[in-house]
Amino acid sequence: MSTSAGLGVRLEIGHVLFMDLVGYSKLLLDEQREQLQRLTEIVRKEDALREGRRAVELLPVTRDAMTGAEVLRNLVIICAWAGEKDLALKQLEKLLPINGPISYGQLRLHPWWDPLRDDPRFEKLLEESKKPVPLN
Repeated sequence: MSTSAGLGVRLEIGHVLFMDLVGYSKLLLDEQREQLQRLTEIVRKEDALREGRRAVELLPVTRDAMTGAEVLRNLVIICAWAGEKDLALKQLEKLLPINGPISYGQLRLHPWWDPLRDDPRFEKLLEESKKPVPLN
């Protein structure tokens, strides 16, 4: 992102926050803390997603099959824990056919995947992960 584009985004965020300041100041202190916590969570989520995507861009699977697959796995985990289930499942679907860091046992047992467990698409991918990955 260019410096001017980053500045524009910051100014836009600042404008939105300023416009909401009057409404925010009418909230009780506990409500203000809750709103601030929600805003902080949103910003951290977006930062984590941006950093995960950037890591995948810097080290794609096409450049380094093993480490790139691990980086992609990390993006899937970030997406899952950030509440971006659709994106997580889409990326996981891309990752499974790669002979790499994801196994049936890991998907079945590791807490990394807990946010996805209640989704039927995850169950389908879990079943698919039982199949052997062809060596190319």
